Amino acid sequence: MSKLILEENYNLPKGWHVSSIGDVTENSQYGWTTSASKTGKIKLLRTTDITSGIIDWKTVPFCKSEPKELEKYILQNGDIVISRAGSVGVSYLIKDPEKAIFASYLIRFKPLINSTYLSYFLQSSMYWNDIKEKSSGIALLNVNATKIRQILIPVAPINEQKRIVSKIEELFSKLDFNLELLQKLNEKIMLYKSSLRESAFKGELTEIWRKKNNDKMNSFQSKRESIIERLKIIPSQEKSDSKIPHSWIWIKFGALYESAKNGLAKRHSTDGMPTPVLRLADIANNEISENSFREIKLTEIERGRYLLDKNDLVCIRVNGSENLVGRMIVCHTHRKLAYSDHFIAYKTIKEIILSSYLQEYFNTNTVRKHIRFNKVSSAGQNTVSQPTISETDIPVPTISEQETILKILENHYSISNYILTIIENSTKQCIALKNIILMKAFEGKLVPQDPNDESAEVLLQKIKQEKEKLQEIQKVSKIKPFKSRRIKNAK
Repeated sequence: MSKLILEENYNLPKGWHVSSIGDVTENSQYGWTTSASKTGKIKLLRTTDITSGIIDWKTVPFCKSEPKELEKYILQNGDIVISRAGSVGVSYLIKDPEKAIFASYLIRFKPLINSTYLSYFLQSSMYWNDIKEKSSGIALLNVNATKIRQILIPVAPINEQKRIVSKIEELFSKLDFNLELLQKLNEKIMLYKSSLRESAFKGELTEIWRKKNNDKMNSFQSKRESIIERLKIIPSQEKSDSKIPHSWIWIKFGALYESAKNGLAKRHSTDGMPTPVLRLADIANNEISENSFREIKLTEIERGRYLLDKNDLVCIRVNGSENLVGRMIVCHTHRKLAYSDHFIAYKTIKEIILSSYLQEYFNTNTVRKHIRFNKVSSAGQNTVSQPTISETDIPVPTISEQETILKILENHYSISNYILTIIENSTKQCIALKNIILMKAFEGKLVPQDPNDESAEVLLQKIKQEKEKLQEIQKVSKIKPFKSRRIKNAK
């Protein structure tokens, strides 16, 4: 966007001036290239340390090797660092830093205007629209210092910058307070759902149901026991650390399925029938999303081996997130769908166990602890094996009680999910209000103007002169002694 277009689109107030990030900062600087270390003297700030919006210096690693010109890379109060790859364009205003330098995927800018004013601009839609235009790269989006310096910024008079910052902070503090309340409420609802799930698999939610159906319980149990005997299922021993109703039994998951298969390893093929393949990207909110399946050509033999049937269970075998590995998802789709090797597919014994019941049980804290303890982590990936899954103890009531448990959970979940939707929408509204505040701020509509303020044009002229002086000083400081003597002798 050109300066003229920006001025016309936003109709900036008198005394404001359109400049660029490069004009209102000292020369930008790329960070130091080194790897992170658990020990050392100087910390190494990386892109991943700023993306949450708050730097936790306790988790920031140390430098494996320090630069010879250490002072050149030391972070100082008021510095702004911007990510040039990965989380492209994400910025952070440094305040009271520990002794640290910044990594090579970060670019440092030293503001010559109000640093907080510039920091807020770097959160505005005006800035982000420009970043999207300037980002480039096929595998990894990136932006360089030259492109960031070219981004236009509406500059208010210096006193008005202070008033704008003060007003933004006042309004943001109220919104942040509401966001914090919403986050706490969200956490409480999630804890409630977790607690409800734990109660369900201890038989506590169906205690009244069992009393009401006491006359049928013997029939329920004898039917189940006859199936267990016919299928030669051997129940687990009683678990002393986890009490369940006397009508329930513990059974290893390995005894509750007919087959278990890891998924399809190949990613491309030129022979066979085009078949949609379930990938990790197709899992959302513990369900299969049917919006964007990729297809691969499979032979009849492969389709026979890897096609999922309705109500099959798929377990996430490999995932970068510790929270997702080992989760179970029920296949509800009627489409002929294959699955990748990130999953294990199970065909459960439907006479004994419901797939949806197992899916819920594998979300309990009890099972999550079992998975976390037995998973294998390597190269940023977490893997769980078939034996680990098979050794999971399952509390098994009758099919009728399983159905009742699922209905009770569904009823409670519907209320909880309704509240969670309200929380999510309210959170989005708060974030949208923040964006509106920033937009108004950089259109000059957030605080009133003061005709006595020195104009931004005068401020920018002073900054230009200051930068020219600084450049002259830097040039002189770079002249080597033997060169100075040569110049003197020439005269």
